[in-house]
Amino acid sequence: MFDKETETSTEVASLLTRRWSGRAYDPERNPTPDQLESLMEAARWAPSCNNAQPWRFLVCSLQESPDARQAVFESLWELNQKWCAVVPVFIVAVARTRFVEPDQENPWAIYDTGAAALSICLQATEMGLMAHQMAGFDAASVQSAFDVPDVYRPVSVITIGYQLQEEAIPESLHEMERAPRTRKNLDQIRSYGDWGQMSDG
Repeated sequence: MFDKETETSTEVASLLTRRWSGRAYDPERNPTPDQLESLMEAARWAPSCNNAQPWRFLVCSLQESPDARQAVFESLWELNQKWCAVVPVFIVAVARTRFVEPDQENPWAIYDTGAAALSICLQATEMGLMAHQMAGFDAASVQSAFDVPDVYRPVSVITIGYQLQEEAIPESLHEMERAPRTRKNLDQIRSYGDWGQMSDG
């Protein structure tokens, strides 16, 4: 995996600076079942409101469940299908939108599922895998293809695999893969004790 570690304005854990959302996947290398289980274990230990753990993950791999993987691929928006054709594993992050006990709406289900999804991405980085979260998919298509009950909501698709060697990255992806990671400045996203100083952009 070529280095795309970013510079930060203050010191943070290297795992955070190394994580990025790549698109060029190696079609010849597949994550092992044990690696996928490690990703799921990382997600399992994410925090959640009232410890409800509303997340569920559909793991669809080319090796173990090619038909399921194809169903997820077909749900992707066209712009994502262009680079996902050789992705070996899709993980669909699904949120249970109601608490089990008491049976009432869980307004934090999406937030908590996102925390578990980030745990997957960080664990993937730690293991030398790439992970890329996508909102560009048809949730209704996934719901129908997998008979997902209405109380659950598909919220994202995560690609998992190994990075393609840099010299093999196709021209169509080269610019995006080499582009630096960018974020808003700290002054734009935080204010200490005074909302009036907060940026709205």
